[in-house]
Amino acid sequence: MNILKNLSIRNLKLNRKRTISTIIGIILSVALICAVATMRNKF
Repeated sequence: MNILKNLSIRNLKLNRKRTISTIIGIILSVALICAVATMRNKF
């Protein structure tokens, strides 16, 4: 398990742009789903 953790952290550090863009994409998609669900409940 320790080897997997170290490998994951190393890849996150090496691919910083991809990691940040992935996190932003996940945040935006969750916000969009919440907005659509809220709009659906109001109308």
